[in-house]
Amino acid sequence: MRKEKDVIIRPIISEKFTRFNDRADRYNQATAGKPRKYGRGEGVHPHRGYQYAFVVDTRANKIEIKKAIQEIFSITVESVRVQNYIGKIKYRYTKRKATSGRVNAYKKAIITIKPGDEIDFYANI
Repeated sequence: MRKEKDVIIRPIISEKFTRFNDRADRYNQATAGKPRKYGRGEGVHPHRGYQYAFVVDTRANKIEIKKAIQEIFSITVESVRVQNYIGKIKYRYTKRKATSGRVNAYKKAIITIKPGDEIDFYANI
């Protein structure tokens, strides 16, 4: 069994997830206490939760990823989605010859956390 530190390699901090979480904040503030137009209950849209992305070990499964995130950040994880990226071959043409190399393969996990929880990557800075 791998330790939590070995499963999670690094977070992916991008404009896409920052923008997505800001949009989720605005939506949740606007709909707080109002019934949803569909489904049961009130509050958060089911697809507008807070999502974060991490590069994880290629051998890790969803259950290990969920346990690792909950242990490291002390939050509740609702769902985990996983994407495998295969390493692509890149070519570069120089004066002497064409050289080729390979981009590393990695696995990306997108986690959705419970509304009200938050991960602050910049707390230690």
